Formats: sequence, structure tokens, C-alpha cells
Amino acid sequence: MKNNKVKKNLSRKIFILLIIFWHLISQLSDPLASKANDQIKEDIHLLDRSISSSKIGLFAKTGYGEHYTLYPDGLEKEDAFIGGFKSTQLDPAEENIYFYDSSGKVISKININNGNVYKVLGKPKSTTNIGYTSPVNFDSASLGNLIDFSFDKFGNIFILDNYSSDPNNQNPRILKASLKESAIKEVLRINDLYKSAFKHGNSYDFSFRLDGISYGFDDLFYLYGKCNYARNGYGVYHWDSPGESVVILRFNPLTNSVEFFGSSPDLKKLGINPKVILNPNNSQYFILKGIAFDKSGILYLSTRDNINSSWRQELTKVGPGLNPDGTLVQEAFVSSLNNI
Repeated sequence: MKNNKVKKNLSRKIFILLIIFWHLISQLSDPLASKANDQIKEDIHLLDRSISSSKIGLFAKTGYGEHYTLYPDGLEKEDAFIGGFKSTQLDPAEENIYFYDSSGKVISKININNGNVYKVLGKPKSTTNIGYTSPVNFDSASLGNLIDFSFDKFGNIFILDNYSSDPNNQNPRILKASLKESAIKEVLRINDLYKSAFKHGNSYDFSFRLDGISYGFDDLFYLYGKCNYARNGYGVYHWDSPGESVVILRFNPLTNSVEFFGSSPDLKKLGINPKVILNPNNSQYFILKGIAFDKSGILYLSTRDNINSSWRQELTKVGPGLNPDGTLVQEAFVSSLNNI
């Protein structure tokens, strides 16, 4: 009697699973449900990323003192005191969690399989400005002014750092670190490019203060932050009172070239035609907090603004559709009012 009851319950569970499976198959085969199905896949992807992110907090503990600057290769995660996580991300092979230790001033990794911590790049606690015009080995590299870093699909690390020791007078540059060669070399300095790429009609100079770098699935890098601009000659926006715009720059590592990808509407008056319009209302409170791409290449913007005396944070989906003026369509994906 008991066996019959167990068989009956098992049959019922199998029947329910078959119904669920048939429902999922019907959704996949129904073209009208494709959008909903894509959303389900994206939700699963986001859930997977959130689970992975939650593991980072369990992998290693932060602490004070000298422990975190001296951990030897292979120190177990439970014994690793890490001064602070910054720019935490998976490598392309999804085997290690790379991060910048903001106290130790080094890029390190936690191996997902064995949980061990390894220092990868940088001389601990070093804040010396190095030119990197010639390759520098990883152990001698100084990362005290690192702003952010990101991988390309080949496993190279592209670092955005500030060559100036003054954080308020930033001179951002891009460095390339090759894991195969264990060497790091300067690629370009962003502010130097105004002499060519960002100088329009010999009228305006640009100075950039950047906050982050992200790798797109088009094999290009995207840098975001702000820029100031002013005329060389007489007219509006002198350097004693320059104009300012939130910007996204697109960097091509094959040609070492940079172009405007996103900006405020004001830059269109200077002859620049960005693909993404940022801060369309020219709000003085608008902040671009971060950018990210999903695996289909869709760009998402994390922004913050003060609207009608309330702070609003939004996650905005960009593209792939175009507006009549050729700029990418934007859609508020997540929006919340708060006082953060």
C-alpha cells in the first residue's frame, strides 16, 4: 500500500514536470512570446550574476594592518585580509575573480575552484607615477592611481589610471597589461588627444576626468566620466569658466583611437554628433554612475539625478533602435525615487 502511494506521488511529480516542460517549449516556439522569453533568459542571467556577486563577500574578508599587503601566492581565502574590493570582475574564462585591492594598491585574483588568493599585478602600496612608455614587469608596476580596469576577450587587462598625482586635476591614460608577457605598457593619454581627435575647427580644447572603463561585445572599450571644454580664442566657454558635459568615449584598441560616443546635447553645438544623448535636460545634478553591456551587446546606463527635489536613480537601456536624429533610443529599465 505504501509503495503504491509513493508511486502515485512520483507519477504526479513527473506529470507536473512534463506540463512545465511542455509550457516552456510552447513559449519558445511561439514567436509572440519571444520577447517574454528573452526577458526570462535575462532575468536568469541577472540572477546568476547576483548569486556570483554574493559569493565574493564569502570568499575573503577585509581587514586592517599589513596582512593584506603581504599575502603569499596561494593563501587560503579564509586567511586573506584584503584591504578593499574595487573593480571586481570575472576573467574571460570565468575561472578567477579579479579585483583591485584599494589598500594594497595591487590587482589580485581569487581562484574560484580552490579559493586561493594570488597577487597578479603591482608593487604593494606603491604610488609612484611611472611613464610606462616601455614595458614594465608586473612586480615593478605602480597602481596607486588606478581608476578602473577591464578585460578584453583575449584576457588582456586594460587599466584606466590617473597620471597626475592630483585627483582634482586628472590626466587619464590607458595602460595595457599582458598576462602572457607579465608586462604593462602605456597605450595613450586621453587629454593629449584634444590636439587631434577632439579639436574641432581649431576652436575648442577638451580636458577629461574619467570614472570607469567597460568592455563592449563589439571588441571596443567604453570610458565614462566628464569633460570640460573651452575656446582657444575669444567667445563663450573660456578656461576661467569652461563648459562641462557628461561623456562616454569609445576606444578602439586596434587603432588606439578614441571618439565621442555619448555626451550632453551642448556638444552637438560644437560639431560633435554622439550616438547617445546624456543628461538631455542639462541638469546640474545629473551623474553617470556606471555603464555595462549584456551578452547581446545592449548598453545599460546607471544614472542619478535630482528631479523636483527628489533623487531619482535609473537603469536605462540604450538601443538598438534609432531616433529620427540618428541617436540611439533610450528606455528606463529600472527607476526608483530615493535619498541615497
